Amino acid sequence: MFWNLSPNLQISAFGLSTNNPKSLIGIFIIFVLLLNAVSAFSILFENKDAIIITKLNVIIGIAVCLISMIVLPILSKSYSFSPRFEILLLILIYKKLKQIEGEK
Repeated sequence: MFWNLSPNLQISAFGLSTNNPKSLIGIFIIFVLLLNAVSAFSILFENKDAIIITKLNVIIGIAVCLISMIVLPILSKSYSFSPRFEILLLILIYKKLKQIEGEK
């Protein structure tokens, strides 16, 4: 779907962004977005593996946020810290998932 739209398609997720969906970062961002969709649909339709899929999605999201906040600015020429506020929501979601998992 993303390959035929435009060679300069702007995609971003959790602080990573690219103009080329065929690059390594572009493919990773598409994977993360598809994982978000699978997670949302599994929760919506109350799939038995919804908690596992969503926990995987949250862990990958937290890791990507930390990398984009800490590692990438250090590796770039000019260090500029840019906080990612979605990490707070991801942590809250993870805590709620652990609580739901404990109730079962």
